[in-house]
Parts: sequence; structure tokens; C-alpha cells
Amino acid sequence: MDVVESLENFVKRTLAVVPGIWHKLAYLAALRKDSGEYEHWGLSKRYGNEATRSALGAAHSEVFVDVLRKPVATLMEEVTENAVEQNLPEEEYVEELWLSRRPMLPSHLAGGSQKHFELTLTTLRSLIQWRLSRRQDEPPPPPPDR
Repeated sequence: MDVVESLENFVKRTLAVVPGIWHKLAYLAALRKDSGEYEHWGLSKRYGNEATRSALGAAHSEVFVDVLRKPVATLMEEVTENAVEQNLPEEEYVEELWLSRRPMLPSHLAGGSQKHFELTLTTLRSLIQWRLSRRQDEPPPPPPDR
């Protein structure tokens, strides 16, 4: 099997069932070890280590660039959904993204950049803080009629 077929198989069968762009990016980051090499037992067994590393690296780059191409509103919607799913406030969820930003950077940035990624995360953090400040400025709702 060549690298292209390995990548297509991975994307179709594994990555396609991972919900959402942030989960995909985190999943791929988790497959990369401290050495910088990707490991996936099932893919390595079937396609070999080198093809697996190459396919996972390409998939990581593709998902990373996809994040950078998404509208901020779309990324924000997914942050909100993921925060609810994990029973976290939005600011905590986006802070977790911020803290794990380095592993989320693929080895090959494929035209993206670390600065663009960090600016995207900073923008999400700022939007959440802005939302929170607006909620605090709103008057409390009137008491219900009895």
C-alpha cells in the first residue's frame, strides 16, 4: 500500500468519525509522540511505520489548515458545543485549547503558521471574555409574578 491509499483509508475510516474540527486536531496531536513521530498501532501493522507516519502527518497538516480556513463564527460554535459536551464553561474549554496549542501544530504547516493559529485561539478567547462581560452588564431578569 502506498502513502496515498493509507491516508485515504485513515481519513475515511478513522478521522471521519471523529466529530468536529477541534476533536480531530486534538486526536491527531495525541498520535504524535514526544519524538515528533506519529504512532498508530493498527495503521502501522497494516501499512508499515513509515507510511503511517507520513499519512498521519499529512492528515494533521490538512486538519490544521482547515482550522485556519474556517470562519471564526464556525470555530466559536464548535467551542460552545464542545464545552457543553464536556460540561465546562466556554472559557475553560478554550483555555485548554490554548494550553495544548503546541502539540496541535503539525510538523509540516502546509501554508499555515503558528502565529495564525495562536491569533485564532486568542480571538476565540477574547470573544468569550467579551460575551462574559456583556452578560455581567445586563440587568437581572425581573422576578416572576406570583
